[in-house]
Amino acid sequence: MEILKVERLPMRIVTPSTQTSRHTAISNEKQVSLTAPAAHVVLSLADMALPPFFYVSMLFAFQAAAAVAVCRLEDALRQVLLDYGEFAGAYGQDPSGQPCLHLTSQGVAFFEARAPTHSLNDGWHFQPDVSMVSLLPPYAEQLLGIQVTTFACGGISLGVVCNHQVADGEGLCQLMEAWAATVRGEAIPCAPCHVRSALIGPRTWEPIRTATPPVWKVTGALNYEDPVIRKRLCIDGNRVKEIKAQVEAGPYKYSTFVSVLSRVWKCIMVAQGLDKEDKEGESNLTFAVSLRKRMVPELPKGYFGNAVCHVYPKIKIKDLVSKPLAFTARIVHDAIEEVNRKAATLPPSDVVHPIPPKERPKVTTSPRRDFFVATWSWLPFYDVDFGGGPPLFAGNPFEGFPGIVYFTPSLKRDGGIVVELALLPPWMQKFESLF
Repeated sequence: MEILKVERLPMRIVTPSTQTSRHTAISNEKQVSLTAPAAHVVLSLADMALPPFFYVSMLFAFQAAAAVAVCRLEDALRQVLLDYGEFAGAYGQDPSGQPCLHLTSQGVAFFEARAPTHSLNDGWHFQPDVSMVSLLPPYAEQLLGIQVTTFACGGISLGVVCNHQVADGEGLCQLMEAWAATVRGEAIPCAPCHVRSALIGPRTWEPIRTATPPVWKVTGALNYEDPVIRKRLCIDGNRVKEIKAQVEAGPYKYSTFVSVLSRVWKCIMVAQGLDKEDKEGESNLTFAVSLRKRMVPELPKGYFGNAVCHVYPKIKIKDLVSKPLAFTARIVHDAIEEVNRKAATLPPSDVVHPIPPKERPKVTTSPRRDFFVATWSWLPFYDVDFGGGPPLFAGNPFEGFPGIVYFTPSLKRDGGIVVELALLPPWMQKFESLF
């Protein structure tokens, strides 16, 4: 693949269109105004379970027919920041020392760029590649960074990075859909709820803190000789049905995510030879489960922030590779069902993170046996329409190391799913032959 060359203009700051924000919080019974200049949003237990320096990235690409002028995107963004003031704020502490987001209206980082030698019409398939990092903002001291890149064909990409303590994947979707609606001249589809009290409660652990404000930065030189192979596997609806038929050979029915994850988990272990090398060892999995509709009562519609808890299923490698897929699927399914049980009966402090952050499995310590799964496959990223149609691509642009697997939605909307992962070359070849 030809190296992507991007010419980037200097950063500019985009602030809300007025310092008097429309920032309101809707609870079950009343509306709470947060218009005071010194207002802040206290972070919830789910927010504080994440490190303050953790940023997530997302890339959207639109063909020329669906592209929007940069000036329109920027103007609409100013309007949207009135409703999503956390992104234009600053990380800090409230008077009692609790981590919070100050609604300072200091703005977001905005970059304009162009890729004069590349066209979205050339069959460019957005496989994960180191050079795709250039479609993301290179740095941001702000909580949100955006880069709009115009291609030779007239198409554009939107590279978005946001501080994960501000919002989870669904919160990012809320922002993108509101931004797109504003460009179309329509009302935002769902008013954000900024009160995070439903997931605030006592805790017995100390959150991870940072002595300096969090910063997003693409660090180091781009290494085009990196031996790791990264692949985006588009699993169509028919293949998903085949996998589910294997998993559902027993009496239980499982979701697409549980079924495909069980298959991926097994194939990764076998591809790396762990079924022979470390069959008595354990493999640990970590993934997030949404709490929005699981809590009792349900979280308010439009809840903005993090509303997930992490689960940590594990399995003996010899069982993973020798027993039917239904065995692994049941372990994953039971981990999710445990969240359902706790969300219906326990307080937030016992639901969000039964394991303190510092005691959780560390993916990077053993990326061959243990890995983290980003569960984005159910998020409506392909519904983001700025007026000319849905994106040609929506997903993670690049994941730099093994140990992380992304599940993202499929453009085809045929019941399929997209799996993104990174492995060393011989292991990736073996994985593809197994999967």
